[in-house]
Amino acid sequence: MKKRKKVFVHLDAGRGYSRDILQGIYAYNNAVSGWEIIYEPVYFLRSDANSNNLSIINSIKPDGCILEFSENMQHLLDLNIPVIQLTAVNEIPDIPFVSGNYESDGRIAAEYFRRKGFNNTAFFGLKNLRWSETRLENFKKQSLELGNTFYSFLLQGNEKDVLTNNFDALINWLKTLPKPIGILCCNDNFGQILINSCSIAGISVPHDIAILGIDNDELICNITYPNLYSITRNHKKIAFYICDLISKMIEG
Repeated sequence: MKKRKKVFVHLDAGRGYSRDILQGIYAYNNAVSGWEIIYEPVYFLRSDANSNNLSIINSIKPDGCILEFSENMQHLLDLNIPVIQLTAVNEIPDIPFVSGNYESDGRIAAEYFRRKGFNNTAFFGLKNLRWSETRLENFKKQSLELGNTFYSFLLQGNEKDVLTNNFDALINWLKTLPKPIGILCCNDNFGQILINSCSIAGISVPHDIAILGIDNDELICNITYPNLYSITRNHKKIAFYICDLISKMIEG
């Protein structure tokens, strides 16, 4: 009997993007590969959830790894195991990684707000993260080409404490914006932050400020009031590409 290949998967299933990728990996494995998948999900037992557990990987000795986090990705090269990184953050040469189509995000958002009659547009995101700043650049370019006025607000800090020192400034920014205005957020979590901030500031959504997220995390989008509209991406199809590539890498 042919021995099953082992594939180690490490991602944060608390996010819609990661859950979609995980479902795509599951579907591919059922239909095509039949791998033994080892999944490491229990973050509340770990002191550092944002790095890969090299000791576990070294003990399991998987045939390939699909990993979201990048902090110690360089060390994985020393283990000589095929790896695909699920993020473009801190990408490492010789390790394939997944990156969003940021130009498409900008075009879809700019055209969406134009169809809704908005001449004022803005972007809300996070400073010093390339995926956020690249989405800003593309959305700004597309909006200005359509003749819109454009504004932006980028939170400073890491993703764990972005609102600690920014919340009052964010509220003030929202109050000073011309109304009505359409705002693209760097992802759905930031869309939720913005909707909550508008509620605190007494700003009507979507009449004064229309908000658009990215990734279409259905749980986040639907639990928020008003519901968050979001740009859908085909994460499960991406997962099939990832699995097909790691399969080829495992086979050499």
